[in-house]
Amino acid sequence: MKKIKKYSVYKSGLRIGDLVTYDAFLFTNKRTHGYKKTSLVLNRKLLFKQDTSYGIKSFYEYEMMDFTKNNKHNLNTIKTQNMSIKSVNTANKR
Repeated sequence: MKKIKKYSVYKSGLRIGDLVTYDAFLFTNKRTHGYKKTSLVLNRKLLFKQDTSYGIKSFYEYEMMDFTKNNKHNLNTIKTQNMSIKSVNTANKR
């Protein structure tokens, strides 16, 4: 039986084509409530990697198309530090 390796968003970041539901923190203050958004990842750029007690964490800057109810498919740029991921639906099952 072949062992299936699980993809880690924490370690490797979001993939291009992922549909992501997340809280966006505009002022980088996670003590306040973020804006809940649903977006499609169009592009990503690696900013840096950091060694943590849980392993290596990658930080990215994503270009995303927003599908939130009130927006008309706006393009947004958001960094890993300014978002809290709630769920990820991926089309790239590898």
